[in-house]
Amino acid sequence: MVSDSTDQIVRDHLSHHSSADGRRAAAQQGRPEFMSLWAGQGSPLGTGKPAAELVADIVAQAANIVK
Repeated sequence: MVSDSTDQIVRDHLSHHSSADGRRAAAQQGRPEFMSLWAGQGSPLGTGKPAAELVADIVAQAANIVK
């Protein structure tokens, strides 16, 4: 229902802005547990590989696709 979606957007917006000072202070103190850290929906696909290894894997996969 559109009304429910709109209500959630308003609540998220208010929550975000009302916690801005606290999140800013957390960032200055290096306290990520009190910050908004956005990872996106693909974050569970993370492998923990170093960036160079990840890029090499992507290049190898792309090379296999274009063969």
